[in-house]
Amino acid sequence: MADGQPLFLVIKLWLVLVPVIISAVSNSKLVAAHDEQAKRKLETNTNASGFISIDCGANEGRRDNETGIFYETDAGYVDTGEVHQISLHDFVHNRYPQKLKNLRSFPQGTRNCYTLKLEQGTNNNYLIRAVFAYGNYDNKKQKPVFDLYIGVNKWATVDSEFISCEIINVFSNESIDVCLINTGHGVPYISVLEL
Repeated sequence: MADGQPLFLVIKLWLVLVPVIISAVSNSKLVAAHDEQAKRKLETNTNASGFISIDCGANEGRRDNETGIFYETDAGYVDTGEVHQISLHDFVHNRYPQKLKNLRSFPQGTRNCYTLKLEQGTNNNYLIRAVFAYGNYDNKKQKPVFDLYIGVNKWATVDSEFISCEIINVFSNESIDVCLINTGHGVPYISVLEL
């Protein structure tokens, strides 16, 4: 009987451990499949129809690693301005995300606008977000002060080295103009624009 006990224990362990291992492998495959499905869903839902995310001044579009949102260049939305990068010191010291590394400034003209097409149509609520990160891009160490307009209506005054302005609005036109207005207190600039 003593000779058969080790074999009996091995068989008993085998009968207990095999189902546990099979269950663990199956569950990990299910979790991996679920994670892959969630990843695909996130990728298809970021920048879904009607959403616009613009990395102003960027030379190419890119996906944000933290949010998965794809930020496109501003080339199709504005035809004026100059492209700059914030200072490396400000970028690193303030731990700005990659989307704030570039900006577009507007040294020429009083009014410079981004034209955004409202893909969801008129008479819908739209959230607009404009982000401004000065980052001493011009090496003057003096933040500009300027106004932000939607069409002909004043939205906000930008008077900070870093600010995010948001507004929810209903529009009756099929496109809107988000405009930076030079008020004589420095060159207007913008880092990110989202609709």
